[in-house]
Amino acid sequence: MLSEVYRVLKPGGKYFLISCGDPRSRMAYLKTDSLPWESITLHTIPRTNSRRSHEAYPLRKITEPILLQKDLTLGPLFNLEDPDLHFVYVCLKVGGPKIKPVPVEEPLPMLRCKW
Repeated sequence: MLSEVYRVLKPGGKYFLISCGDPRSRMAYLKTDSLPWESITLHTIPRTNSRRSHEAYPLRKITEPILLQKDLTLGPLFNLEDPDLHFVYVCLKVGGPKIKPVPVEEPLPMLRCKW
């Protein structure tokens, strides 16, 4: 299934996988030779109606990515078994357009329309 997602995704496109599965189980499917993602970032969001979803000041912003260790864990202080979290994997496809600076040219003269 992921190979078809990768095939139809345009170069530079993003694939979002929202899952209860932690990186130990999901990264084996995402990091393969047939899926050469440019990057994979991991985020967490609280599950609906969990204790974390009601926190006024969460420990981490949703937009802040989590750094994975080489062994695909999140470090000793992160609990992968936390039942209150969903894991969001953002995969960027290789080959996106590189942003080039637009050369500054003299402005075009104003054209006037006669009605």
